[in-house]
Amino acid sequence: MLSIIAPLDAKPGAQTDGVPLKSDPHAERTLPQPAAGASGPTHAQLRAVGEGRSPPLILADRYRVERRLGRGGMAMVYAGRLLSIDRTVAIKILNEDHRYRDDRLARFVAEAHMTSHLRHPNIVDVLDFGSTQEGVVFMVMELLEGEDLRAMVRRDGPLPWPRVQSLMRDICSGLSAAHHAGLVHRDLKPANCFYVDDTVKLLDFGVATHSSVSAGERMTSVEDDPTQTLDPGWTDQFTGDRRVIGTPEYMSPEQAQGHPVDARSDIYAAGILLGELLTGRVPFESTCATGVISAQIFDPPPTLQELGGEEFVVVEAIEAIYARALSKAPDDRFATIEAFAAAIAAVVPVTMHPRWWRRPGVMAAATTLAGLLAVMSI
Repeated sequence: MLSIIAPLDAKPGAQTDGVPLKSDPHAERTLPQPAAGASGPTHAQLRAVGEGRSPPLILADRYRVERRLGRGGMAMVYAGRLLSIDRTVAIKILNEDHRYRDDRLARFVAEAHMTSHLRHPNIVDVLDFGSTQEGVVFMVMELLEGEDLRAMVRRDGPLPWPRVQSLMRDICSGLSAAHHAGLVHRDLKPANCFYVDDTVKLLDFGVATHSSVSAGERMTSVEDDPTQTLDPGWTDQFTGDRRVIGTPEYMSPEQAQGHPVDARSDIYAAGILLGELLTGRVPFESTCATGVISAQIFDPPPTLQELGGEEFVVVEAIEAIYARALSKAPDDRFATIEAFAAAIAAVVPVTMHPRWWRRPGVMAAATTLAGLLAVMSI
């Protein structure tokens, strides 16, 4: 049996199968070693399952890998089943070339350890973690059947305020749990927010870090693909790797400059996400990642009115929330994610019409006195 990162009744600081589970952010995190005789498919055999060229295969003597759900630059995700209790699961497998890169392996291990301790309805559950004799490193999570917010916005376009409020409530709730655990997500974006059963769950804490940790001192390289998560240049806390961590379109100015980051960096990204749900656009777009990063650091963000176009109608309270969240200086933003969430919750829409904000000449929403006070004084 392979090492399990945290059984359902385990607590930080406990030990299971010889693997230390420490809540100390600087505690050593090691890859569980496969038990003698633990078997499983090779990476090539798993790829064949994902491509439909092979029937399901058994991983680590207890999971059946059935089909591929998605792929990324760092890992592949498969739908599978825990055989002992016939439970469906998602199995995230580190790409073979990253298995031998200390920085990527360390980040994968850190993601498993950190996420396993964030038991919250708005954060995906990590159930197991380990490796096999064949060199396959895997993480097992709850299987989510739904869609990410990127797909939702692409399909539906800008969303009505009541729906945005509901989505942002769940996002902020998940971030609150992470922040109270001392973690900063650092890569909040629609693709990492999964909508399932009328609830949003946060995904991918692979680049999360502990609050107020410096990302480094200077940028050393930048990739010119703004559609991908940027890995260009500073020291990462867990890996020692000098890389900028995050996605340019959602990166706070301090994160982009390698300054210390805390919960307010996630608030900046949450503000961008708020605007994107409302308008379908992010404040800064470019064909070059360096252009987006430069804008995040130096350029004032466009207003929601500017992003939404001539027919977009938005009240001042929502503009004020958005502007404050996107302040260049962290001290000028909301102090906590809870304060940001309270300001959003306080804005009361006049109508539930799905396109209320697009009607020219009509005031899109009204705010309660509490809402105005929340925006002005939190």
